[in-house]
Order: sequence, then C-alpha cells, then structure tokens
Amino acid sequence: MVVAVALATACTADAPDAPVEQEGQGFVEGEGYIAEYEQAAEALEWPGGVEPPGPSPDAGTSYQVGVGESQATMEWNCAWGREWLSLREQGGDEADHALEMYAGFLETRTFREMFDPESAQPVVRQIVEDARLGDPSGVQRDVETNCPTDGR
Repeated sequence: MVVAVALATACTADAPDAPVEQEGQGFVEGEGYIAEYEQAAEALEWPGGVEPPGPSPDAGTSYQVGVGESQATMEWNCAWGREWLSLREQGGDEADHALEMYAGFLETRTFREMFDPESAQPVVRQIVEDARLGDPSGVQRDVETNCPTDGR
C-alpha cells in the first residue's frame, strides 16, 4: 500500500552479536518462507492469467514467521490493483470484482497485523473508499510505489 512496510526481519549469520534464532521460535529459513508463501498464494484468488510471482528468499537469511504469507498477500493486492486500474474505465462486473478483490486486502491478516492501526490502516482504508467513489489516484500511487513491474 502507500505506506512502506518492513515485512522481513533479516538476521544474517555473519552479523557479530546477532542472536541465533532457531526454526520454530518465530523465525524460519528459506524453505519455511517458501512454504508459507506458496500456501498463502494458493489460497488466494488471482486475476485471470496472473500467476503469483513466487517467493525469492535470500540465501542464509532467516525470516520472521508470517513474512511469506505477507509477501504473497502484498503481491496479490498489487495484482488486483493493476487489474482494477486496467478495467475501471470500461466499468462492468469485471471492474467491480477487481476493486472488491483489491479492497479485500482490508480483511487480511497482513493488513491487521503488519499495518499500524494509527498511521497506515487509515491511509489504506481511504484509498479503498476513494476508489469506490471513482477516484483511482490512491490505487495508482499504491501500485506505482509498492508494486514492482516484475509482478512483485
């Protein structure tokens, strides 16, 4: 969304004084991140013809539990934002569906747990409300700012 969110907590093995986190204690290695991402991506409805970009963990990095799910959810939201922007001028059921899917981000665990309720959540809610009233500028800014062109 428009507010930058740090989704990953990276603990590099080379960092001196860095605590060593164990699998199952709130952190996962790359395989756990991939499994989380794939499970979340599979459970989400993606726009027609859009495949989830797929996880890309960094070698030797640990991830906080939930980051794989959040990454898939953010990419899903980007896909629906792009879909709505491409369909909105023609209107119709497909455009309405795309906007409702984009707005569905408000119901996700990523939104509830990763977006600050005082600063970030109101901004995202306003973007959705404005879009429902016909103003695409917030969605456009969100997609341009938070959705890389490679689909991530």
